[in-house]
Amino acid sequence: MPRQLTAIMFADLVGYTALMQEDERRAKLLRDRQREVLEQRVAEFEGEILQYYGDGALCGFQSAIQAVECGIAVQVDLREEPPVPVRIGIHLGDVAFDKTGVYGDGVNVASRIESLSVAGGVLVSGKVADEVKNQPEISTQFLSEVALKNVQEPQRVFAVTNSDLAVPGPKEMKGWPKPGRRSGAGGRGWVKWAAGVVVVAGLAGAYALATGGDGSEPRELNSTSSLLTERSIAILPFVYNGPDEFKYLGPGAATQLSMPLTSGVFMPVDQMSIPGYLDNLGPNHPRNQEFREGVATRFDADLVLDGTVTHSGGFLTVEAQLYAPLEETDPLLTEYAQGSTDESHAVFKDLARKLLLRGSGVDTTLVVEAMTESDEALDFWVQGDQQYRSGNYPLAVDLLKTATERDPGFALAHYRLSQAAVWAWEFPLARNSAERARSRGSNLSDWHWRLVDAWHDFLGPRPDQAERTFGQLITPIETVEVTSGIGEVNVHYNLLRGLPTTDAEGWFNRALALDPNYGEVRFHLLEFAARAGDVVRFDSLERGVDPASEQALAWAAVRAFGWGTESDRLSALEDLANAGEREVELAASRVAAFLHDFDGAQEIAELLTRAGRPRTYQEGMPAFLGMMKVAGGQWESAKDNLHLVRQVEREWALEMEGLVSTFPLFEESESDLRALRQEIQDWNPADSTHMPRIVYLFGAHHGVHKILRSYVLSLLSLTIGEFHEAETHREDIRASARSDEDLAFAGALRESINARLALARGDSTAALGILEGVEYYPYLELIPTSPFYSRALDRWLRAELYAKQAREPDALRWYETLTDGLYEFLFAAPAHLRQAEIYASLDSTAAAIHHYDEFIRLWGGADEELQHLVLEARSAKEDLESGGG
Repeated sequence: MPRQLTAIMFADLVGYTALMQEDERRAKLLRDRQREVLEQRVAEFEGEILQYYGDGALCGFQSAIQAVECGIAVQVDLREEPPVPVRIGIHLGDVAFDKTGVYGDGVNVASRIESLSVAGGVLVSGKVADEVKNQPEISTQFLSEVALKNVQEPQRVFAVTNSDLAVPGPKEMKGWPKPGRRSGAGGRGWVKWAAGVVVVAGLAGAYALATGGDGSEPRELNSTSSLLTERSIAILPFVYNGPDEFKYLGPGAATQLSMPLTSGVFMPVDQMSIPGYLDNLGPNHPRNQEFREGVATRFDADLVLDGTVTHSGGFLTVEAQLYAPLEETDPLLTEYAQGSTDESHAVFKDLARKLLLRGSGVDTTLVVEAMTESDEALDFWVQGDQQYRSGNYPLAVDLLKTATERDPGFALAHYRLSQAAVWAWEFPLARNSAERARSRGSNLSDWHWRLVDAWHDFLGPRPDQAERTFGQLITPIETVEVTSGIGEVNVHYNLLRGLPTTDAEGWFNRALALDPNYGEVRFHLLEFAARAGDVVRFDSLERGVDPASEQALAWAAVRAFGWGTESDRLSALEDLANAGEREVELAASRVAAFLHDFDGAQEIAELLTRAGRPRTYQEGMPAFLGMMKVAGGQWESAKDNLHLVRQVEREWALEMEGLVSTFPLFEESESDLRALRQEIQDWNPADSTHMPRIVYLFGAHHGVHKILRSYVLSLLSLTIGEFHEAETHREDIRASARSDEDLAFAGALRESINARLALARGDSTAALGILEGVEYYPYLELIPTSPFYSRALDRWLRAELYAKQAREPDALRWYETLTDGLYEFLFAAPAHLRQAEIYASLDSTAAAIHHYDEFIRLWGGADEELQHLVLEARSAKEDLESGGG
């Protein structure tokens, strides 16, 4: 992984989350203005925007002086109407770059310093202050020495005081972490109750258990409650009474109590699906015996814990009742806990201790850890979890980031933030959060820690291991987290395993049954309904999409372009013309991926080329349009688009043109292939460590251009028939790899060339054996954004070789990965043609006609040179329909 000394600047919009809830339109206006100013000023000071993070941005500069000058200019610009409250932090340090993001202590320190800043202010580290102290146009003021999370050495913090920039005062600095403080840490453990003795196993415990203590005496247990150990429990969000400011304490009670209660005495159920179950019943559903019986039946729970949280005059009273509703109507036990609202975590810990004590029958005082000891973190967790379930992923990311900032040890918040970040397409954040959830999971039960571990493996990418762990977790308890987790593995990685992505549909259906309001599951099932052309199913699922979600317009566009009238399509385009770039991007990609309506996707994408749209989108759209034309068999037009892209991202354009030119059905002339090869040979990709300006389109190839150059040159040489030249370039593929991840990718590409060399020399069996021996999984976001990482050409060749050996079932399933893989459509039409031909040879007339229809639909407007394939397909289809096939 390449490293370099970089001045890192974080710029974050203050109060964005609250503003999004109050006035979403104004929030987006301010965010867009912030980004506009950043793009202008960062470029002016020769920096680069490395990554947008929801309401913030991560920028890199070659010098600390440029970074500080940029920060000053940004704050001055943002004072103008409408003023935008942004805080900025800058640090000079060693950072590492790869295709998924920017990492290292330098990034961490800059982020921590930014969080200490105030709106309108620029804070810098001691290293940056040292660099700029001799610059007369920059003035700084020492504020304090602080201890930053996950940073070994204390850091000096300075404020830039030019141009009347805001400076944190004593009130803001009061809560800054001072050197010498230590944050608690503990290992993961498990707790077992046996023969009246508490046994703690594992590392220094997830829950410390001790005898003696507060002098309280356990109450007598009745005959039923003495059997509570190891019985399953469903913990309901408590009913809340009090000011709205603290209403999070109702659902927060379930969060705080769930881990202690299911780590020793009680067995867990699908706790995370309970909020969705209650939402379906409605907010005013009575919590009576019938209700509790329904909960117990639905979640296969022996016990149901219900209760109330009452807030009055800064005082908190929590009352809990534990029921066995399928056995008796009266509560088995009732417990209370009271305390200050400012110490709600202590109140919940006290209540958990009492419930554990009563449930175990052990005469001992239990000291338990709450999920979080920060009321603010709990508040933001409850809000963020709700937004995640509703499918409002950017807002969920903002809320959950705040939860983890308020309590960096809140493992469950890191886990949920990781999931939300995946859907918000913030993958570096997703992986970092998964790592933090795993490393901070000492207060999780063993079951929940393994759930976090499985998710960590999924992002690893270790999909096989993730699937095994998810599968093991489903045995004791089938939860929406586990069933959807298996579905995620299948939907993203099955195409690389030669398996249908539709395997995931069953898992998502099971997850939807567990929680009908789970946005992630609903969205995947909408994808499958669209691909299957099932409008009834699609409409049923779409009705459950939150209209406020950024996903809503995309699904409305799929509905309009899939089954709507011309008026519906025009209406959808009008709505998208007034929407944000993210919504338009989602709509275009989904119409292409799930409907294979490439003309419609182009219509939508062209909205991003209009005046007024950000320059990055205007410049990047020819790349997307070019891929749509490739999928539609319009290769000549696609090349025109790729030539436009060369002005923006020459490396990516040459790589894609080289790959597609070698696809057999396009039949490029030898002279064109030689000319393209010469262009690529003359191109020496910059060994840069910075991300491309248009990350969402071109970021997948960042850092591997030399690898791809050698691979494409080898492909072109093979296609021309110059085997020695191909072998020479093949040897250069691995030589360009810098990291273990790049080495694995290069190894897969090298084997791709070896397979083609074996085939060119007449040994199809050896070629197939080589392809079958490759097991390579890229990060999940790279699969839909690059046919190199999805290994589309290798999957095509593998299917062709199976067909050549008359292994029709194997051929069909590999061709199917090119037609039904979600977001995988570049070579869908040729794969449909091959499937049609195989089904016709097997006398599967209906299937053959279906695939001929799809091929004709997709390539009906193909280049003139390809129209003979369309005519032959029409003729073959007519023969089948007339019974002559």
